[in-house]
Amino acid sequence: MASAHALAGSSRLRVVSHGCRLGLALGLLVFAALLGLASARSPLLSVGLPLAALYGALALRSLAAAVVVFVLVSFFQLIPGIEGSSVTIVKLVGLALAGAWTVRLLDRRGTTPFLLRDHPLLALAACGFWTWGLASSLWALEPGRVYTYSWRVGQGVLLFLIVYSALRSAADLRAFAWAFVVGAFVAAALGMIQGSEEAGRLAGTIGDANFLAAILVPALVVAGFLLMTTGAVLARAVLVPMTAVIALSLYMTQSRGGLVALGVSFLAGLVLGGRARARVFVALLLVAATGFLYYGFFASAEARQHVTSYSAESSAGRSDLWAIALRELEAKPTTGFGAGNFVVAKPAFALESVNITRLDRVVDDQAVVHNTYLEVLAELGWVGLLLLASVFSGALLLARSGIRALERRGDHRAATLARGIVIATIGILAAFVFLSAQYDKSLWLLLAASTATWSIGHRAGGFPDRDRRSPAPACPGMVSGRWSLPSEEA
Repeated sequence: MASAHALAGSSRLRVVSHGCRLGLALGLLVFAALLGLASARSPLLSVGLPLAALYGALALRSLAAAVVVFVLVSFFQLIPGIEGSSVTIVKLVGLALAGAWTVRLLDRRGTTPFLLRDHPLLALAACGFWTWGLASSLWALEPGRVYTYSWRVGQGVLLFLIVYSALRSAADLRAFAWAFVVGAFVAAALGMIQGSEEAGRLAGTIGDANFLAAILVPALVVAGFLLMTTGAVLARAVLVPMTAVIALSLYMTQSRGGLVALGVSFLAGLVLGGRARARVFVALLLVAATGFLYYGFFASAEARQHVTSYSAESSAGRSDLWAIALRELEAKPTTGFGAGNFVVAKPAFALESVNITRLDRVVDDQAVVHNTYLEVLAELGWVGLLLLASVFSGALLLARSGIRALERRGDHRAATLARGIVIATIGILAAFVFLSAQYDKSLWLLLAASTATWSIGHRAGGFPDRDRRSPAPACPGMVSGRWSLPSEEA
């Protein structure tokens, strides 16, 4: 009887294994067909799809490693030769990452952290912000803009959920920090080498000087805290020049908003730095001295004039746009005019009793508010801003709890690095007072890393090390990430 059961089990195993092989073969045929169609339409797709497939395999094996790769890729929005493509490398990588994350969540063992399960209020606030924006199509002046806006914000919210699931240890957090710093360094350095400038200001691979500055500020903070928590001589030898290049690049952007955000970051570091406060103060003096040296001896007179003076004419019309945003808020304080519809509603308010100095920016240009919080207020009302503020505050509060847990456990290096990521998050939030960037990937990446600090601190050692292995095999022949034939003894 036992041998009969064993024989039946062996037969079932062979049938399932053959089915898996057949499914794999069909999948490869479909992928080959799609690759052929893609190559006929776009050379980028013919190269990008195989790379995305390889990246998807990496993501299935290690979600944290896949996130590290995504962080690096996210800094290259403008790559020479493919700027005009509607399908970018970032989108292909993001699609593969989302697919691998979904597969892990479907694993019945339930070992992957899930924000909706761990912190439902924070997850619902993030999803609610996106849902409220999508619902604004019901009252928006141009519903089509709502869908475009919601697609971009939805990617950020999804990234927030994915990165929380991926970063499960102090080593993962450190790898994330390195990827953020290296990505920002390469983006700025390539801009310096290629002469990527916007009206004489360094724009890097981001394509916008102000957005580059907004990313370089948190990168500079994270690089500083990596230096404080890294003992390896080689790693420090690499970090020191990268940090210097990031600081110099920040000054070369000539972004006043970036300099304000840098100041806010250092103030946050002095308050939240913990054991690193003294080193934060020393870093503040060094960075300030570098700035005075650059603007005093190397920068052009126009650059010095740009960063040391402010007027309505030189602010890209920000004062006018902010005034219009407040008028839109007064008109519809609860719902706003709909996601992405600030530019549609603003010409009507220019005709009212608002002192406009740059009428062209208000009436003719498709200029946004250049302030994330005012734009959310104008487009989604107080409801939208409260939801977004709940995400920001919830992520920072959870990070605070995670840092305390790490310190109680005696892991002071991880706790200090986590403090650096929180301070970097505060820095980018300050930078976005001067930019409309509620959809920006770097913002959601830093928020997710801050939130993951809670999971790392409170669940240390509590996760099975499944990120280093493949998920539960869907086919019996899939063992530890390698295909093998069924055992004849089965």
